[in-house]
Amino acid sequence: MLLLHGLTDNGLCWSRVARALETGNDIVMLDARGHGESSRMRTYEVHDSARDIAEVIDNLELKSPILLGHSVGAMAAMAFADAYPRVASKIILEDPPFLPPLKKSEVIDRQNDFRNQVMSFRTMTTSEISDLGRKLSPGWHADEFPEWTLGKQQVDPEAWPTLLPRWQDIIENFSAPALLVYGEVERGGLVTREAAADAIRINPNFRAVQIAGAGHNIRREKFREFMSVILNFLNDDCVPESRL
Repeated sequence: MLLLHGLTDNGLCWSRVARALETGNDIVMLDARGHGESSRMRTYEVHDSARDIAEVIDNLELKSPILLGHSVGAMAAMAFADAYPRVASKIILEDPPFLPPLKKSEVIDRQNDFRNQVMSFRTMTTSEISDLGRKLSPGWHADEFPEWTLGKQQVDPEAWPTLLPRWQDIIENFSAPALLVYGEVERGGLVTREAAADAIRINPNFRAVQIAGAGHNIRREKFREFMSVILNFLNDDCVPESRL
């Protein structure tokens, strides 16, 4: 299983999930480019996350890997499945950014905001970043914060994705079974029920489950429910469209 983290996280941010899945699975927790201990970003080229994933799979000689991605990491998993069909055996998406495309001016504004956010992390101590995380997300398990904090210290200020294609276009030709796990927009989730229904309509290989009480960080906010859904999918049990 190849685990793909979200923006400002690192591979170690999957540690709780990895411990729950390590029996019977070989787990790879990838640091995406510009995150963790991976290579820094190159400002003069468009970052191809699908190609990065393909190189990892090729170099590690992974056979029919299962991809589990969160947020931007979920988009990377989708881009890989679109560009390299029939490689992944299953795709699991945790609250991907199923959002309308941004205008060029909006992309520039968000890149600048992101740079400023990353630079602000660099003025903070480890304790200050951790305290901020606990203040923003008091319901998370204590084990989440060390890696979450480290990710904020490691992220490249140029790591904001320069190109997010229309998600509807890149899921159309998925051949692998795909599971979409999403939360509630009112709690910060990025996927609406309408978008989840569209994903199933566009590609019948998709299944979708909404987890009540969760926002964008589903596994951190509703770990038990998230793992139950994931394990059912991995064990080939039926995963209907539902609200837990």
